[in-house]
Amino acid sequence: FYFFYPMFKDHDVKEFYSNTYFKLRKLSPVNISTREISQISHIKKNYDFKNKRVLNYGSGKGGFSYLCKLLGAKVSEIDLKTKNENNLDEGITHHNNINELKGEKFDLIYASHSLEHVTDIQKTLKEFEEISKEDTFFFFEIPEGETDIKLRKKSGNFFPHLFYFNKNFFKNIFLKRNEDDFLEIYDNENFHKYSTALHKFNKMVIWTNYKINSDVLDKIEYW
Repeated sequence: FYFFYPMFKDHDVKEFYSNTYFKLRKLSPVNISTREISQISHIKKNYDFKNKRVLNYGSGKGGFSYLCKLLGAKVSEIDLKTKNENNLDEGITHHNNINELKGEKFDLIYASHSLEHVTDIQKTLKEFEEISKEDTFFFFEIPEGETDIKLRKKSGNFFPHLFYFNKNFFKNIFLKRNEDDFLEIYDNENFHKYSTALHKFNKMVIWTNYKINSDVLDKIEYW
């Protein structure tokens, strides 16, 4: 992967998302997006949400959380921005810091367009490893790094994306446990196999029940 240098401090990122990001994006009041519908449609092909514990990391307006709840899951959210709750949020727990979840374990860890915004990817993935079980599933969606860098260099606008990933990074950080385990990675080359409803350009999807390999994370050196 590539990363933004010098890296922003955590308090700068928190300030940006709490007060500026959503105003800049002018997000729609509709809570559930086409992207989230496409994501959950793909996941539930071989995953039963009933009574599963789901973490929505970087939950934003919470659309994916609502879909998981409708399918019978117990949902926790992590987001720097304080959420304006509505009736759909009943039973969903919201936190501003992943440290508030220490000691808890999740069946599915979901992070959609969140990992490119963290200030320390090694620390974030280790935190995921700590709250995962032997059979935890992971779903990540991020911008495709090489394309994202070219677009942002052209525009002169890097922030708020702090990390730029390619698929080899995700091939290396996961460890296969059993013969039936799967690691599916969809990028510009094969995105049509994931979804024809969404434009493939500049997206990467990782869907796996491999476990995070903490030994590999310990060997990441980028500072």
